[in-house]
Amino acid sequence: EGADEARIKAEAGGVTIRTIEETNEPSGKCLVCNKPAKYRVSLAKAY
Repeated sequence: EGADEARIKAEAGGVTIRTIEETNEPSGKCLVCNKPAKYRVSLAKAY
C-alpha cells in the first residue's frame, strides 16, 4: 500500500496514484508486490 506507492514513484520516475476507484472491484494482482489487488487505481506523472 504505502510502500508500494513509494516504490512506484521511485522506480517509475515520479509516477504517483491519481485516483482510487471505489465502485469497481479490483481484479488481478498488484503491479508492485504481485499480491491480490486491493484497489484499482490510475497512475500518472505530473508535468
